Amino acid sequence: MTVQEHPVVVVGAGPVGLSAALAMARHGTPVRIIDAADTPSDYSKALVLWRRSIQVLDPVIPHEAVHSGHHPVNGLEFRSDGKRLAYLDFDSKDRGLVAGLLVPQYDTERMLAQALVELGIQIERSTCLKSFKADEEGVDLQLEGPGGLESVRTQWLGGCDGGHSTIRHGLGIEFPGETSDRKWLLADIVIAEEEDPSRVFIETSTAGTTAFFPMGPSHWRVVADAGPVVEGEPPAEVTVEMVAELLATRTSRDWTIIKSPWLTEFRVNERQIEQYVHGRVLLAGDAAHVHSPAGGQGMNTGIQDAFNLGWKLSLVLAGGAPESLMQTYHEERHPIGAMVVRESSRLLKFGTDNRPLARGIRSVMLPLVASLGPARRKIMAMLTEDAVNYRQSSLAGIGRHHARCVPGDAFPDVQIMVKGESRSSTDLLRAGPVTLIVIGPAQETGGFRFGRDCDGFEVSTFRIDDDAEVQDPHHELASRFGLVNGGLILVRPDGVVAAVEMCVEDLNRWSAMRLLGESTV
Repeated sequence: MTVQEHPVVVVGAGPVGLSAALAMARHGTPVRIIDAADTPSDYSKALVLWRRSIQVLDPVIPHEAVHSGHHPVNGLEFRSDGKRLAYLDFDSKDRGLVAGLLVPQYDTERMLAQALVELGIQIERSTCLKSFKADEEGVDLQLEGPGGLESVRTQWLGGCDGGHSTIRHGLGIEFPGETSDRKWLLADIVIAEEEDPSRVFIETSTAGTTAFFPMGPSHWRVVADAGPVVEGEPPAEVTVEMVAELLATRTSRDWTIIKSPWLTEFRVNERQIEQYVHGRVLLAGDAAHVHSPAGGQGMNTGIQDAFNLGWKLSLVLAGGAPESLMQTYHEERHPIGAMVVRESSRLLKFGTDNRPLARGIRSVMLPLVASLGPARRKIMAMLTEDAVNYRQSSLAGIGRHHARCVPGDAFPDVQIMVKGESRSSTDLLRAGPVTLIVIGPAQETGGFRFGRDCDGFEVSTFRIDDDAEVQDPHHELASRFGLVNGGLILVRPDGVVAAVEMCVEDLNRWSAMRLLGESTV
C-alpha cells in the first residue's frame, strides 16, 4: 500500500479543527483535514461568538460577514421569581467590534468551511482515523474513507476531535476532572411570540435555574437545571410537553411552543489534560479541555487554541522558527484553558445554588455589580475574553513602563481613521499575516522579518500619525502603549501584541531571543 505524505493532518472538522486548518492555510501550509461524519452537524450547539474570537477570525472571515444575519449580544438580564433583578449592559460604544454575536454553531462551521474552500482546502468527510503511531519525526496514520483504507505519514497531527477524542485515547492521556452530579435539559424551541433577540435571560426560582439564549425573535435555546442525577437511571427522553411545563411553572415566560428542532438531556464535565503538546501530536479544543457551558466559553476557547497553534506550526513547517516554538502553544493556552474550566464552574455554581442564603446573596450582588462600572467591565472582559492575555509567555517582549497595553495582550479594538473613514484598529490586521504599526514619525523597518530570514512571515506595515493615511484622532493607541513620542508595535498572526519597541534593531533582538531562541550576545 502506497504511503501518502502530508506536512500536517487535522482530525475533526468542527469549529476547532476548521479553525486550525484555516489558520494554517492562511499561511500557505498544505493542510489535510478529515472528519468521520458524512455531513456537517445541523444542531445549533454553541451559540455565541465573543469579541476576542471575532477579532481572531477577522483576517480570514471579516467581522462584517460574521455580523450579517446575526444578532449582537447587547446584555444579560437576571430575573428571580418572575421579577427583574438586574441587567448587565454589554456596552460596545467606542469599539469597532460588538461584545458578541449570536451565531449557531452550524453557521460558524459553514463560514469556516467556506473560507477553507476559498483557500483551496477541501474537508474530507466520511473519513476516520483508525490508528496512529508517533515517533520523533512524525506520525504514521491509518485512515478509512470512502475509498477504503489508507496509510498516511504526516509530520504533525492535530487532535481537534472533541471531548471523546480518539487521539487523546490513543495517546493514553488521562483526562482529570469531574462530572457534575446534576442533569440539565436543553431545548431549541420556536415560539409563536417574539422577544428581544439581543438579550440573554437567566431566571431563578425555588424550582431551579433556567437560561434563555436567543437565536432569533421567535427562536430560542432553553437550558434548565433538571435536578440531581439518580444513579443507574438512564437519560430522560425530553419532550416539548416537559419544556412547556417547565416554562409555565418555573419562569415568567408565557410562550406558546410551535416546535422544537432539538431536545436533549446532558451532564456537565469539567476536565483538562495536563499537556497539550505530545511530541508531534497537538491537542486543542474539547480534546484538551471540557467545562460548564456557563459563559459560552467552550467553542471560543477552542477557536483561539486553534489560531495560536496554527500560525506557530505554519512558521515551523516553513523553516521560519525552530520546532521548540510549539512548546509555547502549551505554555500560552493551557493556563487559559485552566482558567476557563475554573471560572465557568464558579459561574455555574453561583447561578444555580438554590439555597436561601445563596438566593439572598444573588439578590444583593447582581444589582450591585450591574450598577458598578469597574465590576461590570471586569465581568464583560471575562465573558468576551478581552481579558485573555499571554503577558507571562516566553514570547512576550517587554512593554513600556506604566503602559495599559503590553506584549501578550490582544491588539486593542479602538476607532481610527483610514483615508478619512472611521474604522476599527483591528481592521489593520487583515493585511497580515504579521502587522507592524509605526506610531509617529516614519522609521526604516525594511530590515525586519518575522522569523528566519526568507523563511519567515511577511510583515505588513502601517504608520499612524496626524499626517499619515491612518490616523488616531484621540491618540488612543499611543496612550495605551506608552508611545506618546512614537515607536513600534508588532502584532502576531493571532492578533496578539508580540513586542513594543522603539526601533527595528530592538525588534530584531526580540525575534532572535524570543521567537528563535538565539543568543544575542
